[in-house]
Order: sequence, then C-alpha cells, then structure tokens
Amino acid sequence: MTQVWQISRKPHYIDRTKEFLNGDIIAIGWARTGDLTSVQSKDELANKIVAAYPNGNYSSKQVLSGEVGQVYRFLVEMQEGDYVIFVDEDGGAHIGEIYNYFFNQSTASEDKGYAHQRKVTWLCDLSRAERYRFIPELKLSQQSVYKSRVTVDKIKKLI
Repeated sequence: MTQVWQISRKPHYIDRTKEFLNGDIIAIGWARTGDLTSVQSKDELANKIVAAYPNGNYSSKQVLSGEVGQVYRFLVEMQEGDYVIFVDEDGGAHIGEIYNYFFNQSTASEDKGYAHQRKVTWLCDLSRAERYRFIPELKLSQQSVYKSRVTVDKIKKLI
C-alpha cells in the first residue's frame, strides 16, 4: 500500500533543500554506518549504529530504538512509489515520488553527512500559503523520517 512520508531537510543538521531539489534525492545522516543495503533486521542495524557511533547517547533502549526506527523507515519501510514531503525554510512544501535507496560515498564525510539517499521525482512545490491552504494537516516533527498525516488521495489531487 502506498504511503506518504515526511523527511527533514536537515540531515546531519545541515539544510539540504538545494541538494534535494537539484539532485532529485532525499537523504538522512548516520553516514559513518556505511552502506546499509544488506541490512536485514533492526537488531543488525542497531549494532551497526552503535559500532559507528560509540560515543552516542544510547544509555536507554528507547533512545537507540528511536534512532534505529528512523533509519529503518528510510531503508526498509519506504518503498518505491511512495510519496515524500519536506518543508523548506520558508515553510513551502515539496512533494515527490520515492525510488531506490543507495549509499553515496561522496557525501559520507562528517562535513557533508547525507550519504544514505533515495532517488526522487519531484512532482509539486507549494508555497507556505498553499501548504496551509491545501494540506493543513501537515505537521512537523523532530524526527528525520516519519509517516505523514497527509493522505495519498490528497497528494494525488495536488499533483
């Protein structure tokens, strides 16, 4: 079943709006984990995150679980043909169709930090005013990747 996802425009706390739109991608951080194409489970992913970030604040299972969940959603739960929305710094929304995951080694350094990527075809751009008018249910979160409250039917009407 097709899903609608929201993603932060700031992997590794750096605004990547231009890279997303010009490169036809979406991306998340956690670059030190390396290519995660072969990851088969959340436990395997958790081990890779802890190994890559040994100084991370994983004092509780809840913290680690949250990190793992975000990366796992990007790697596994997002599917080709799903939709993605991200909000830019002006409050506008960008809507695209998601394609394959890949690890981009050229953006894996700590100063870039957005190596985990998916190809996207951008379908629609909304200004801040249009966003509030057409998709008022769009809410922002502190998470990097999460399911949106915006429905697939609403997206199809906009594109």
